[in-house]
Amino acid sequence: MPVEIGKIRRSQAVSTFGPGSIVDLRSGAKGGGPVSIIAAGLDDWDSLTPAPGIRNTQAIFEPRLQKILNVRGFRLAPVEPEISPEDEQPSIGRLGGYRFPEWLQCPTCNELKFASSWSQDPGDSAKYCARCSEDAGERVFAVPVRFVVACRAGHLEEFPWNIWVQHLPECQTQRLKLVSKEGTGLASLFVECSSCKQRRSLEDAFRPNALAPLRCRGRRPWLPEDDPQCGERLHVCQRGASNLYYPNVCSSLDIPPWSDSLQQALGIYWETIIGLAPEKRGDLVKLLGLDADLGIDLEELLQGIATRQGELTFYDFSRLRYDEYQALRKGSSGGGEDRNKEFDVRMEQVPPELEPWFDCFARAVRLREVRALCNFTRIDPPSSWDDATPGKFAPLAAKSKDWLPAVEVRGEGIFIALNVQKLAEWEQKAGSRIQKLHERFKAQWQERTKRSDEPPRKITPRLVLLHTLAHAIIKQLSLECGYSSSSLRERLYAAEGDQAMAGFLIYTASADADGTLGGLVREGRADRLSKVIQSAVKSSQWCSSDPLCISSVLSLGDDSNLAACHCCCMIAETSCEEFNRFLDRASLVGLPDDPAIGYFQGLLV
Repeated sequence: MPVEIGKIRRSQAVSTFGPGSIVDLRSGAKGGGPVSIIAAGLDDWDSLTPAPGIRNTQAIFEPRLQKILNVRGFRLAPVEPEISPEDEQPSIGRLGGYRFPEWLQCPTCNELKFASSWSQDPGDSAKYCARCSEDAGERVFAVPVRFVVACRAGHLEEFPWNIWVQHLPECQTQRLKLVSKEGTGLASLFVECSSCKQRRSLEDAFRPNALAPLRCRGRRPWLPEDDPQCGERLHVCQRGASNLYYPNVCSSLDIPPWSDSLQQALGIYWETIIGLAPEKRGDLVKLLGLDADLGIDLEELLQGIATRQGELTFYDFSRLRYDEYQALRKGSSGGGEDRNKEFDVRMEQVPPELEPWFDCFARAVRLREVRALCNFTRIDPPSSWDDATPGKFAPLAAKSKDWLPAVEVRGEGIFIALNVQKLAEWEQKAGSRIQKLHERFKAQWQERTKRSDEPPRKITPRLVLLHTLAHAIIKQLSLECGYSSSSLRERLYAAEGDQAMAGFLIYTASADADGTLGGLVREGRADRLSKVIQSAVKSSQWCSSDPLCISSVLSLGDDSNLAACHCCCMIAETSCEEFNRFLDRASLVGLPDDPAIGYFQGLLV
């Protein structure tokens, strides 16, 4: 039987701890020792579960997202059922992983060596130092090293300890220790060789060219094979650093008509049915009994299928967001005959005191969201790259599959849309200020991609305003109704042109109880939401880091923000679509010497 080394939540398996990420766990033995693994790719998902691909019993479907991502369906992370040993229910699988990094250090004697050189108890994944354990009378577990090496193409490998310490030519045994001398920081951390007495500080390890002339060898320890075509510059990272794994997650909300009983009944059969010639679909539908189950005439059902297939013909990501925006503005009751729908949005009247700035309020009583993990990046967030740029996204599997890992979550939310006329007037005033932010993003993008053309997106005043306002309201809601800010998420609808959008959704689509009790929906009632918004805007007038924050001094080290810092605008990265970038508190409240730059200037009088 496999050894139990720890548990993670299903939602984490397609986000923070998805394939290719490093996970810190404890072994299942008594007094379990630390075990650092890298989550296995999708090839192992298939080999460790009874039914591979979308034939698995835990497959889910969302036609619009399937079309955009070019897959036939999605898979939930396998869950080990909680059953007693005498039960004969077969296992539905579990997640796999590989030990990484394989260099371990004894916390007592500081010896540093490969995993195979340490002692191990039968059935236990943890390694221990035999000499120190004997002296202490108990297991002294070896701990994973703190440093690893990665490249921007997503490859990952061990820190080159022996190369870093630069052994003497006559050194044969190369026995390493990682010791800390007097002082603080990396300057006090030394790698020593007990044999040749060479040693070197790790002070310079994080400099840009610290490992030159070494180049990336394309190591992919989460997959069966490496990529020998890389050669990128190597970056030293801490094993638990946030920039070591950025999941590229694409999600969609269930909206009409895709949320109705017809689409739910089609489910797993959708791709098969639309793959048939129209004249052959009726036989399969009758064989499956779908027309009888739904109580719909066969011809009407086939016409509905053909209509939906036509809508998906030229579907892309911008259309997905635009359709959601329109559905949220329109609203849709989930009562009566529609009680099985996954979409229940109820409109609210915008209070008179907020009409100059807002156009629409709505309470999302019931929502279903499918979040699919497409790939991931290291060093830089995925939205910094053009999706068409080759080699910048690390794959989840050795060969592309017709499915992706995903999580299906249900929750509730608040939808807010701005007054388009007021917004257009404000964009004229704020354009020059936000243009600086776009120029920073453009320079950063060109440096990373080695290209001289325009980036694939433009940082607009509309995006910055909506994003900053969403963060301010999330922070205020966490104070007003007791939600932790990490349990709330934002979904931005910001676009210009033919598919213009100016709104956002704040919702609690999470697998725990936060999204099931109606607390957020209650705050979405017009009278309560008015107080939340006014409090959020007024709170944005002042930050404990002012005047440095409002003058953008604190963001000089991060070119992706203007007047924003952790004290005022930033929230948990798992709640933010843009990884806490493109924020500007002045877009809400203005500057001390230029209050007109703030969208809510009149509200603050």
